[in-house]
Amino acid sequence: MVNTLGGYAVHGAEQLRPVNGRAGIITPNHLSNWDHFVVGLALLDLPKLTQDPERPDLEPLDPRAIHFMAKESLGRVPGVREFIRACGAFTVQRGRGIGLEPHLVDHVVNLMANNALLGIYPQGHRERGPEDEETLVRDKFKSTVAFLALKYGVPLIPVGLAGPGKGPKFP
Repeated sequence: MVNTLGGYAVHGAEQLRPVNGRAGIITPNHLSNWDHFVVGLALLDLPKLTQDPERPDLEPLDPRAIHFMAKESLGRVPGVREFIRACGAFTVQRGRGIGLEPHLVDHVVNLMANNALLGIYPQGHRERGPEDEETLVRDKFKSTVAFLALKYGVPLIPVGLAGPGKGPKFP
């Protein structure tokens, strides 16, 4: 489906070698409702993306799944809730300023202990324009992201998404 809509390109996948097989937190910017599919697809394509004919001594990276945090309201929609869970994502309440609920803390601990990749959109919502990017860099890198990375000693893996930026948010 993504290829039918224009495909995607990945640059810098070789930079993931230090986290191959280890836990980490993927922190993409959030432009559309397709972002998690494109980032997930790219990480599942890692073996193909990291084969280097000039460096046959380097093993291609293993494909990885990402366990994204999704806003709670998505989990209230029948069918969507099941789809989210089938994709390995889980829902969280946003904007309450209390951090993760205790059962979600246990879930994140389990993910980190099992060397999973956790996906969090640092700004907590889709970008609405250049001011969102500025705010994110200046002062809104969510404390949850930084706290989890420090607490579990896992790397933050920034992912920059770029694209047409126009079109339906959720066709």
